[in-house]
Amino acid sequence: DRVVQEIASPQVDRAENPLAAPDMTEDWRDNVSQILDSSHTLHLSRIFCEIWLLGMIIGSVIYYMGWRRLKYILCFSEPTKHEHQMIFDRCYQELNLKNKIILLQSDLVDSPMSLWWKHSYIVLPKKESHSLSYLQMEHILLHELMHFKHKDLEVNSICLVLQLIYWFNPFVVWAFSRMRLD
Repeated sequence: DRVVQEIASPQVDRAENPLAAPDMTEDWRDNVSQILDSSHTLHLSRIFCEIWLLGMIIGSVIYYMGWRRLKYILCFSEPTKHEHQMIFDRCYQELNLKNKIILLQSDLVDSPMSLWWKHSYIVLPKKESHSLSYLQMEHILLHELMHFKHKDLEVNSICLVLQLIYWFNPFVVWAFSRMRLD
């Protein structure tokens, strides 16, 4: 009886033969359940929640600083030349837009930008806007007005919130950075 038992599960002294296979009589699921004990799981969940919350706070601070910069740009922007305003008005009517959009210029921007803060704004770079032809200015203004027509600024605001929530997902970060290239 003992011989049959020895053959079925031989007892190997690990000191004599360290390369011998370990004794697998214990169920591996017991070991896993001990590792994933509820106290450890709660501790890991809390750590992950704290890391996620820290990422949200850092992202919120970064977005807040960007928002403050946009407010600063608006404070120090001024109305454009009359010729530019006339081109803008014609483009605005051509696209049949309903919401009021204010056209401004500023030394603080390097390229045209659309903003959405209480009102809708288009801010042009002051230095470069004077050297543009009528056709170039028309194309720039039509492009910026299309952002308002397609509700790009509203979509971008929703995406910012989603990016704050899913900041840890590299695919989300990559997708939103690709979206904002325009």
